[in-house]
Amino acid sequence: MAILGAGVVGRAVRGQLVRLGVDYSVVYDAKKAPGITFTANAALRHALVVYSPDFGPDHPWLRLAHAAGCVCLDESEFNRLIATTPGRARVRSARSDLIEFPSAF
Repeated sequence: MAILGAGVVGRAVRGQLVRLGVDYSVVYDAKKAPGITFTANAALRHALVVYSPDFGPDHPWLRLAHAAGCVCLDESEFNRLIATTPGRARVRSARSDLIEFPSAF
């Protein structure tokens, strides 16, 4: 799973994933981590991409992700995926989606 952007949103998404027990994400940020670049090959290694609102729809990294067949979720879509419902059923479902069935993404 790729997280595009290491700012406030990227850190929040990473924190949510850690709380869910997901620790196989990679954070890409051209300014804060210049040595880690999201390339066409990197896109092929990820099935799910969560991106910051700073990434417009025409951002080259999002185009690469779409071309590689990645599911791309902005922060709000990702938050809906892991939203807590009574009994935490949705969190368990999101955890299953992200951990137990990563090929779904």
